[in-house]
Amino acid sequence: MGYMLRTWNPKARKAHRCSWCGEDIEVGEVHSAWVGIYDGFYQGRMHIECIDAFNREDPYEGEFEEWSNPRGKTEYEIELEQEAP
Repeated sequence: MGYMLRTWNPKARKAHRCSWCGEDIEVGEVHSAWVGIYDGFYQGRMHIECIDAFNREDPYEGEFEEWSNPRGKTEYEIELEQEAP
């Protein structure tokens, strides 16, 4: 089990990589950042739309794989788009 120590929404002073989608967080872009403890110290950053997708994800699905998700969407949402006529 992990513990979130701090979350905030800074404006990027340098480029970062989004933990959700793996795309760049550009300089000047407001994004979500956090630090916590999960198998040791952990920190991450996500686009605002990616943290929203992360929060929509089913918490019982288990851990998400970093940098492998579509920007701002969950895997389930992508599947629904593909099934739509």
